[in-house]
Amino acid sequence: MNNILHIYTTFVYNLIKNNINIDKKDFYSNSIPQLTIEYYINRILRYMYIENKEEEYYVMIFSMEYINRLREHVSIDKISIYNIIMTCILVSYKFLCDDTYSNKYCALIGGMSLQELNQFEILLLKILDWDLNVEISSL
Repeated sequence: MNNILHIYTTFVYNLIKNNINIDKKDFYSNSIPQLTIEYYINRILRYMYIENKEEEYYVMIFSMEYINRLREHVSIDKISIYNIIMTCILVSYKFLCDDTYSNKYCALIGGMSLQELNQFEILLLKILDWDLNVEISSL
């Protein structure tokens, strides 16, 4: 899992660094976790415990693809990235796993309100046009 976490973190940092700022501040909130991105992702995975490690791997891969698809629609920077990460992991988790935690619990993990997480989830699904499938040719 450390390898995928490193890849994910590097991917996110590169996005922030190379982001073309779009005026859409859809994933912004008043509170930003005072954690590194790597620690934040670790926290999410630790408390959204996914028993099957293969499922956890795919949750991360799908989440990265959702973030990649968002790039054209919203600003991804050091303020919005925490909410984007939490929302993308949550949506991929729900899409791939049979037993999932409630949004209330996941909001607590992500350090945001339930209302914010619900709003971000709906926004993500609309931007993705409800297409959550990810084509994986060979991993």
